Amino acid sequence: MKQMKKIIIIILITAAGSLQVWSQENINEFSIHGGGGISTLIYQLSSGDRNIGLGGDIGLGYSFIRSREQITSTGRIYRKNWGFHTGLSIGMYHSKAKLNQQKLVTEDQCDYDGDLFDLITSFTKYVETQSVLTLNIPVMAQFHYRQFYVSGGFKMAIPLNTKFSAKDVALTNEAYYYRYKNWAKTQEFAGYGPFRNKDYKGELDFGTSVLLALEGGTKWRLSSKLSLYTGFYFDYGLSNAYKGSPKWFIKYDQYDPEYFSTNSVLSLTADPVRLISAGITMRLALEK
Repeated sequence: MKQMKKIIIIILITAAGSLQVWSQENINEFSIHGGGGISTLIYQLSSGDRNIGLGGDIGLGYSFIRSREQITSTGRIYRKNWGFHTGLSIGMYHSKAKLNQQKLVTEDQCDYDGDLFDLITSFTKYVETQSVLTLNIPVMAQFHYRQFYVSGGFKMAIPLNTKFSAKDVALTNEAYYYRYKNWAKTQEFAGYGPFRNKDYKGELDFGTSVLLALEGGTKWRLSSKLSLYTGFYFDYGLSNAYKGSPKWFIKYDQYDPEYFSTNSVLSLTADPVRLISAGITMRLALEK
């Protein structure tokens, strides 16, 4: 009987030495991150082409993690962690649009003398770039398994700076005075005739957007308190970022008509304008 007890005790001790001990704790992570890749505006033009632009995202973050960790003979290894992530970051988006050769009509304009006319603009060259800077606030759930992680949720994109510019524009303006059934084509002082090498710029009327946000990758432990996240991210705008109302493309000034300007090509589309980005991200996180 004593011999049997000794055998059982030896077996228990041996088994205990090979057991993996589990514990749970709350972890607060403070991080700095940066990423880049495709970061652009998506919209449709009825007569023209839109090119995808590049950009990125950089900022600070905070993660609360409920960690279930495993302690082995080789040290601590995180197995299953749940939590959420938030923070503040700056997002940068760029796109470029090129209008096909076409004619656009700006109706019911008024000249210096008070006469009404339709302005017909023929484009030979028009290429516009759009740049959007936003303050992004993520609210995302995240899950870790071993060294891998995935996260998903939403981001609020608040516009900070939104602008467009077009350089070396080539166009021709003609005016049709429908009351007199007469054309005006060469009076450059009135804004009519060919215009070359013109530059235009202005602000875009953007509002706060809601983005679907996804991320996944690998968490590398650099020390007991410091980790490096590397992965891929994808953000998709769920709402229309452009809040501008439909406008005539040419902004004609009856008191200074020679120096007319343009609105953005976004004023020509009735479809939603969405913020979209995808690329590589890195995040350095410190546990507290």
